[in-house]
Amino acid sequence: MLAHHTPLSRRTLVRHIGLVGLGIALAPAGAATKAPRAGASTLAQHPVLGHWLAVTPLGPAHIRFDPDGTVLIAWPHSGDGPNGYYEYTTSATGSWQPFGDHGLDLDVVAIDEDATGRATGTTSLASRLVVSADGGTFRSDIATNRLTTTSVDQAILSVRADGLPMSGIRMWPEVVVND
Repeated sequence: MLAHHTPLSRRTLVRHIGLVGLGIALAPAGAATKAPRAGASTLAQHPVLGHWLAVTPLGPAHIRFDPDGTVLIAWPHSGDGPNGYYEYTTSATGSWQPFGDHGLDLDVVAIDEDATGRATGTTSLASRLVVSADGGTFRSDIATNRLTTTSVDQAILSVRADGLPMSGIRMWPEVVVND
C-alpha cells in the first residue's frame, strides 16, 4: 500500500517547530531536581509532579504536571479531520486534583482547528490516574477516561467513555530551584 504524501506547508512547519520549541522550553536548564516525596497529600508533594511521556486516548503526548495544580499536554501530531480536511489540535491545558497519596483527577481542554487555522471546537479529556509506588509510571484507574468533542458554539458533538487506556512513564521529576 502506497502512503499518501502531501507537501509540507509553511503552517505545518511552523507548528512542528513550535512543538519542538515547547519541548525545549519545558526542559530543566541547569536547575536542581528533586523527586516528590511518597505518601504526599498536597499538590506540592504529589508524586505526579514533573514531566511524563504518555499514551493518551488522543495518541502519544508529553505531559507536565505542576505543583500549583495545572497540567499541560502536548501532542506532537495533527491529522485528517472530517471530509479529508487537515485538522490541528492545540496543546491541552487544565488542572489536576489529588485523591489519596498516589491518585489524581485530570481535566484538560484543547482547541481544534481546521487547515485555515479557524477554530472548529474543542476536545476535552477527563481521567482518573494512579501513580505507581516508585513514582516511575502512572495508569488510568479502571475505565475512567472520557473524551468530549464540542463545536464552536459549544454543542456537544460526541462523548467517548469507552475505557481507553492512559499510561505514562516519568521523563524527569519537577524542577526545584535552590535559593
